[in-house]
Amino acid sequence: MKHTHSKSMTALAIAILFSYSLATGFSVEPVGNTLMDFSDPLVGTQWLSVNDGVMGGVSEGRVRITKDKTLEFFGTLSLENRGGFTSIRTRPADLQLDGYDSVAVRAKGDGRTYNLNLRTSSRSAAGSYRAAFKTKKNTWQVVRIAFKDFTYTAYGRRLAGIGAIQANKIQSVGFTLADKKAGPFRLEVDWIRAEKAGSASNGVIHVIDTVLMPPSRTQTAQQAALDVIQLAIQRGVPLFNAGQPGACAAIYEVAVESLLKSSVDALTDKDRSTLSKALRDMRQDQDPGEQAWTLRRALDNVYRSLS
Repeated sequence: MKHTHSKSMTALAIAILFSYSLATGFSVEPVGNTLMDFSDPLVGTQWLSVNDGVMGGVSEGRVRITKDKTLEFFGTLSLENRGGFTSIRTRPADLQLDGYDSVAVRAKGDGRTYNLNLRTSSRSAAGSYRAAFKTKKNTWQVVRIAFKDFTYTAYGRRLAGIGAIQANKIQSVGFTLADKKAGPFRLEVDWIRAEKAGSASNGVIHVIDTVLMPPSRTQTAQQAALDVIQLAIQRGVPLFNAGQPGACAAIYEVAVESLLKSSVDALTDKDRSTLSKALRDMRQDQDPGEQAWTLRRALDNVYRSLS
């Protein structure tokens, strides 16, 4: 009975991994539209800076395209003269975002918290829809924020009674630093995308609870668990190397959940703790690449434990 159950676990995980890959064509990243990738230096002319000098402050914030073809928002934040903010934004244009539900940014910061700003045609120049994101110092991150999570602010204050942003009215994208910490800052941006969730948003995969492969009475629970890990890595690595870390992370997530739910006889308490912690850590990280590596390290550790 134990062997049948372990093989059922393997069969289900294999069915999930294969059907998931085939059904999506090895692509589970959200459907997206790149708004800016900064490969053209002329893109820099579409950006302008707005600092607290408009209110008497002396903060300095500038924008430029680097030799690495990224956008750099840099300068010095000052709290003098009742100032304390610096920002950059694109000139108004029809971004044609009707049908999209989120925005994604690949950025590398300095550990400070920045705001991603969206402006529409129907609001005042002083106001914008804003969402905060914290950077990791000298580390590339992919930050994804749903439009519904943006709040309307004017002069740095949230305003009640303002409805959610309408995607088809978005005309400008920008960044603001106003963390009340005086000193130099630097935010580097690789690209900005508009996205709409696919059928596998956030790596959550829905499957039919059907086992397609017949059970084996000769395979141990330990070997079944090893098979799941091996298959996950075989399917995940090519996706990661092809620039789809989110797809890789989703496959690793399926494998980890399968092991935790079904491989009772194979895993030690330490193994289960390793996998559970990896899942928690992964779900708190917004970077698909880091998500994939967090789960991969846990799978590798458990594989060595079972071997």
